[in-house]
Amino acid sequence: MKKSIWENLIVCPGAYYDPNAEKRKRDFLKNFDNNARLLDLGSGDQKLHDRAICLDIKPFTNVNVVGDAHFLPFKDNSFDGVVSFGVLEHTRRPWNIIKEVYRVTKKERTVFIGVPFIQGYHPAPGTTEDMYRFTTEGLDYLCESVGRFTRIESGIGGGPASAAAWILREFLLSFIPNFWVLKTLFYSIFGCLTFWIKYFDYFLMKSSQNHKIYSSAYFIGKK
Repeated sequence: MKKSIWENLIVCPGAYYDPNAEKRKRDFLKNFDNNARLLDLGSGDQKLHDRAICLDIKPFTNVNVVGDAHFLPFKDNSFDGVVSFGVLEHTRRPWNIIKEVYRVTKKERTVFIGVPFIQGYHPAPGTTEDMYRFTTEGLDYLCESVGRFTRIESGIGGGPASAAAWILREFLLSFIPNFWVLKTLFYSIFGCLTFWIKYFDYFLMKSSQNHKIYSSAYFIGKK
């Protein structure tokens, strides 16, 4: 999707930080050999891995298949692994999508799902839909009871500091008049003022209280 002049001029630091995210992804991907088939569900304009088949509802740059995740255009037991990050919250029936993920995943193979808990409203590019939020317990239930996956690992992604940085940015923005140019400008200004808070998650991820306030949850499971 082509960016506007303002979006190209203004850089907005992200409010999300998961100190273990890259290691978690590497550990997940190293379980697949060069012949493995991976599905990156809702990939957007990112490509998780060269082996991944990228599916999205929109024809982004790296998308191989344009389709609806509620009705995946693949045969049963098609993939050795499925990854989906920041997608389920934008869908109308995430429980149906988890069932579809289960259907297209081969037996004894694994999936990796990431979803938001405390994050500001963020519709998917080109849409106005941001429908759901998930606790760690809610995601476990969705994947284990609805999707019938066996949990290998699950927990908190971005922690309390990421949640605070995101919400504080949105809170400050609520004082700005609702003009697009002003909103875009001050979103970046407030982002520069608050993004650094997220790095406290380097320490807070070990806190015994981080299960009460956190930015996202993840689930790794096996069919």
